[in-house]
Formats: sequence, C-alpha cells, structure tokens
Amino acid sequence: MSLLFIHGRWIFCQQLFPSPSIYFGDDSLALMRRLTPPPGGKVLDLCSGPGTQAIHCAGLAAEVVAVELNPAAGAVAYLNVAMNGLESRVTLRLGSLYDPVKGRQFDLICANPPLLPIPSNLSFPFVGDGGVDGFAVTRRIVGNAPAHLHDRGSVQIIGTCLSDGLLPHAIEHLEESLPSTLDALVTVTAHMPCRRGDWQFEMLAATVRPSEGSDPRRVLEEALVSARASHLCYFFARLTEGTGAVVVMDLSQEHSRRHLWYA
Repeated sequence: MSLLFIHGRWIFCQQLFPSPSIYFGDDSLALMRRLTPPPGGKVLDLCSGPGTQAIHCAGLAAEVVAVELNPAAGAVAYLNVAMNGLESRVTLRLGSLYDPVKGRQFDLICANPPLLPIPSNLSFPFVGDGGVDGFAVTRRIVGNAPAHLHDRGSVQIIGTCLSDGLLPHAIEHLEESLPSTLDALVTVTAHMPCRRGDWQFEMLAATVRPSEGSDPRRVLEEALVSARASHLCYFFARLTEGTGAVVVMDLSQEHSRRHLWYA
C-alpha cells in the first residue's frame, strides 16, 4: 500500500501494478480536481474505491455517501475516512451503483467508473474493465441518475472511449443513454494513438489475462478495426438539468501529451 497526502487529506491506496483492486491513479486525481461539491449539500460517490472522491467532497458537503462493490476497497475506504476524522460526514455502503441508496436523492453524483474499452474475450482487472465500448458502467450511472438527483443537481464523471482521433465514440453512447431531463457537457482532453507499438495499446495488451491460446495483441487489433477506432479518447462529462442535449468541448489540441486529463 501507499500513503498519499492529497489536498490536505491522507489516503491509503494500492501501489500501481498491472492488476489493482484498490485503485488510485492519475484519473482519480484529475476527477478530484474538477469536482464541485455543493457547500452544505449531499454527495453520492459511486465506484468509490479507497474513498478518494468522497473524502475530498466531505470538505464542503454536509453528507457524502460512498458506494463500492469490492469489500476490500470498501475496508480501505473505511480506514481512510476514519484516519481523516470524517466518520460523521461520510457513510460507506457496499453494493452495485445505486442499489444501496434506493429512494435517496443527492445534489452531486460523482464517479470514476471502470472506463477502458476491453474486448469481451479478454479478461481485464475489474477496476478498469468498462466493457467493449468502455461505457458499460457509465451507461448505467447516466441512465439511472435522474431518480437520484435533487432539482438542479449534477453528475460529474471521468471516462475514456474509442475514437478515430477526431470524434469520441462516447458521444454516440451518451446520446443513446442520456435521459431527456438531463443535458451533457463532454470535455475532451486527449485523443491518444492506440495501435500496436503505441504505449496505450501495449499497456492494455500487457494488463489483460488472455484465455488459453489467444493472442491479446491480435484480439485488441481486431477489436479496434471492428470499431473503426485508432485512438483512446479521454474526457469528462458533466450532466445537469436539461432537455437531453449533448455538447462537446474538444480541448485535445491544446494539451501536452504528457498529461492526458489536463488541457
């Protein structure tokens, strides 16, 4: 484990290695730095992991509920909450997404969900496996958000998806799953090449657990060709009360390629 000091809070998390189960990475920090927890409001942190976002939001919000599916990650989140003296403001729940908070509403829902596009015939650590399009968990979060949002509440999610280097595939998926009562602003920060030899591609291939006799690089290449994709796209989505509109703000040409999540 590593003990990190982030924005005035102490966080235990796993050290980075290919198959983490209690994840903290650069995307965790990127989402934290963009969150706008409402002062005195109620926050729901989905896919909470070690509780990073929940602990950060508790600095302003009156109440935070953190939901995590993995009991080991939930135990570390409990330790982190106690270590920072936030037991009175952060409640931890084990379960899948909205199941532990049925009937409750919040001013902000945030999530750093499994977000990598992984072919169905490859096994990938569950903390990153977002399904074939990278949107499997995000789709459920978005589709069920209205029932758990107060009026004028918002949802903030970080994600990746496939792209052709110009258009993120997530826009199509978001348009299909976005409820008619919400608008979405998608901020794209990077389109990174994902072909054999590119570090994105090689990272995915090195992390998967292939089934017997399969070549993960070949499977990934075939999946990319089938999806007409050549890049991984990095984005933030902010959902607010609206009429089902999706707006894209592409800042990918303004960023340094050393920093995927920052323009």
